[in-house]
Amino acid sequence: EILLARERITPLPVYRALAEQQSLPFVNLLKDPPDPALLNPAQALTYLRLGVIPWRQEEGTIILVTYQPGQTLHRWAKAQYGKRYTLAMTSPYDLRKTV
Repeated sequence: EILLARERITPLPVYRALAEQQSLPFVNLLKDPPDPALLNPAQALTYLRLGVIPWRQEEGTIILVTYQPGQTLHRWAKAQYGKRYTLAMTSPYDLRKTV
């Protein structure tokens, strides 16, 4: 975060590295946007608050893209999708521009 704040590095390499560290795929939402059928406009503030957006559905599993995986996100995801979800990473900028 210090390097980002001082503009010594751009966000994409940082979040790609974080994705790799957590063994999650990285999604550039600006180049590969979410499936509009999965988005609920009434949830926009929740998406922003949690830093998550439903991105794709593959074989009945929802792929949620986030920049901050954690217990709060997992609780929300289980309430929304049961156990049929998985995570991918993105940058906060990509997520905010997409929502």
